Amino acid sequence: MKNFPKIRGYAVIGLGLAAASLGFATSALAEERDGPISVTLVTPVTIEEVRELDFGAFLFEGHGGGDGTVTLSPAGDFIASTAATFVTIRPAVTGEIKVTGTANQAIDILLAGDVNSGPTNADGVMLSTGVPRSEEGINFTTNFDGNGELTFYVGMEILIPVGVRGEFTDGTYTVTANYQ
Repeated sequence: MKNFPKIRGYAVIGLGLAAASLGFATSALAEERDGPISVTLVTPVTIEEVRELDFGAFLFEGHGGGDGTVTLSPAGDFIASTAATFVTIRPAVTGEIKVTGTANQAIDILLAGDVNSGPTNADGVMLSTGVPRSEEGINFTTNFDGNGELTFYVGMEILIPVGVRGEFTDGTYTVTANYQ
């Protein structure tokens, strides 16, 4: 019985040596490789209204007793519905929007209007507005320039009900900018 622990000890040492030799054999077949890591840290996007969209002042008379529309294009051109007399008193100005972020990064721009956010006059009459538009359209994807800037101009359409007069203010539209 005294030899039994020695036999068990030799068996354990023998198994340990066999396992160690297998470990050396598998490590000779192992391969090591570095995995690439990349990250882009971007500058937060800011939106600045450089110049407010202003339809100016004009005389507008719908013909035939109907409502009419006036559209201010992003290029600054006025387009009145054909059933209207339209005379400019004070020139219109397109909205100018400046968006800043990381140079050369792609950016999505979304323009939105709301029929409940048109300009109102002192009598509480609200003008309905169409969707604001830029030279590139309503929603577009572009890149910031090398300085991380993007400037675009905005126009819009308004519906003018028959006989409505006064100064209309406080209408809004929304500009959203997200990295692509």
